Amino acid sequence: MEKDIKIIFVDIDWTLLDHSKHDFDYPSIEGLKEAQKKGILIYLCTARPYESIMQIHLLDYFTPDGIICTNGGLIFYHDEVIFKNLIPSEYVKQILDICNKKKLEVEYGTIRDRYFSIPSNKYVDYYFNTFNENPCPVKKYENEEVTSLLLMCPKRFDKHLLKHLPKEIDYFRFDPYGVDIRYIRNNKGNAVDFVLKYHGFSMDNALSMGDDYPDIYMFEKTKYSASIGSKYKEVNNAASYLAKSVSDSGVLETLKKYQII
Repeated sequence: MEKDIKIIFVDIDWTLLDHSKHDFDYPSIEGLKEAQKKGILIYLCTARPYESIMQIHLLDYFTPDGIICTNGGLIFYHDEVIFKNLIPSEYVKQILDICNKKKLEVEYGTIRDRYFSIPSNKYVDYYFNTFNENPCPVKKYENEEVTSLLLMCPKRFDKHLLKHLPKEIDYFRFDPYGVDIRYIRNNKGNAVDFVLKYHGFSMDNALSMGDDYPDIYMFEKTKYSASIGSKYKEVNNAASYLAKSVSDSGVLETLKKYQII
């Protein structure tokens, strides 16, 4: 192996999951499995909550060593929670109240489950036209431990919502009908840093791969990083390698580039 890479962090959406095809990049998944056989740890690193990862059935094809969920708010190692930084309940209540008054759907994720705050509506349908999943059950929030909040609404609501959200909440629109409402103390970089220390690795031992703005934080914590066909200049500038898109197996290309497989 050309580099002393002992751990790999890889995003899911548009990195391993190709939403233009509603299917996975199977050659890249096989490449990650081959890397595992060589003793390299593989962590999925995603904005998705745990239950969302279960629903898309990625784990039917590949068993990672660990999963970083909700942009770093929750970390699993071999299905055991090793870190959690929850969204404070007072923030959850405030956000749900603001959105419910506008009849806007919020999906709130707990440690292993997720629920809708109100019954499904047309904005949910528009969102799921791209992200091919099933709506969650509706459940009133009762002070559960919340790790993620996903808002489904068009851009015309942004100005009002931004005006009323708590200051420690980050409003990240990633889709015409999808917004991650994130606890500002959580990001992929902090999570990668925690995992490296947990396993006794340095950033020199790590490779990260992703395509979107939250992945920049991940790139900053690993010596080696690859932009997987990103359309964003800032993401490409932050990466040490520019790979092809998920449709062209950019992850597999990166694994070969660094002579991991």
